[in-house]
Amino acid sequence: MRIPKSIFKICILLSLSQEISFCNKAETEALDGSKPNLGGAFILDPTLLLLSPHYKIKAVVDGDGTPFVAEGEELDITLTLENFPDDPNEQANFQIYPGSPEIQITGMGENSYYSDYFLQSSQKLTIGLNLNLNHDVDCFDQDYYLIAVDTVSNVPQKIKINTADSDKCVYIATNGGKGWTGSFATQSVTNGYGAVEAADEICNSNVPSSFVSSLGEPSTYKAMLAVSYTGQYGVTRNTSTNWVFSPYSIYYGRDGKKEIFQFFSSSIVNFASEEFWTYSLGTSGRIWTGFTDMNWSTGTPSQSECASAYNEAGSMASWYVNSNTSGLTGNHGLAANTDYRSISEYTVPTSPTAGPLPVTSNCTKDKRFFVCVEQ
Repeated sequence: MRIPKSIFKICILLSLSQEISFCNKAETEALDGSKPNLGGAFILDPTLLLLSPHYKIKAVVDGDGTPFVAEGEELDITLTLENFPDDPNEQANFQIYPGSPEIQITGMGENSYYSDYFLQSSQKLTIGLNLNLNHDVDCFDQDYYLIAVDTVSNVPQKIKINTADSDKCVYIATNGGKGWTGSFATQSVTNGYGAVEAADEICNSNVPSSFVSSLGEPSTYKAMLAVSYTGQYGVTRNTSTNWVFSPYSIYYGRDGKKEIFQFFSSSIVNFASEEFWTYSLGTSGRIWTGFTDMNWSTGTPSQSECASAYNEAGSMASWYVNSNTSGLTGNHGLAANTDYRSISEYTVPTSPTAGPLPVTSNCTKDKRFFVCVEQ
């Protein structure tokens, strides 16, 4: 069945100008389901997929793989046909559209598509495209598409492109809303590793399914937890050592689409200079942090950091590891705050001269969440 060109061109114009129904839905969902449907992004009508294109187009990739491009970079892609016209002098003309507004095709015209053709008689057997993948507003690797339409059948075809996102994800591990006590690392010591490893294991074991890469490559997460651990077991973690945030990186949290913070030359948020998170780390609950003030400080390990006299030297070290010690308290933050209280909850001053003090939790009884940061 042929679709009249006039009707198809109307659909093209409508799909490129607004988010409407008849002509612009991809199979049973938008081509890029994680993004808003913006003008300039071609969206398929599922009824068109029941039709066969006159010429089948494909990307030329070694090993029959999928073209790949990293966010913020460009890609040269070569297209060819699976079936050329019977007459070698017949041109196979195509209009090629970006399936998402993040993709830009070099040489794309005012109508938001790129025009080119195949012609056997002149040995024009391929079309070369230069693509740019703009930065999106999430932390997910995902598939994008080009849409190719031959001018004989007017049937759109999808050309998949794998992408890698340069931004990082942040999520709150909650243990099903129950949280973990500050003694979470106790058992880990008997297994030969310490609090940092135990907290990181919690983060890597609770990654939301929506944060798992579409490319099937698991990401590694670290817990935003200050640990001043010395001795035989474990390693330390603070803003100078084994830290979770990196300079020149953008981190997205909540649903993976809320920018938590964009780090430039520093890998901490300077709360002392009244700097805030762009979005809060979470919507509710308290999180273990180990920080005693707005400057991301830990001070000398003490009972206020879930500390214990467990190491060879017999000196105090955090995080809590000794099951025989009771009454220890730990510093925590408020997940829903964007200010310094997100890393260290403070009491309200009782008088103008009385300074606020960090609120502590009982490490053996109170349960808190973890902030988990993609590496």
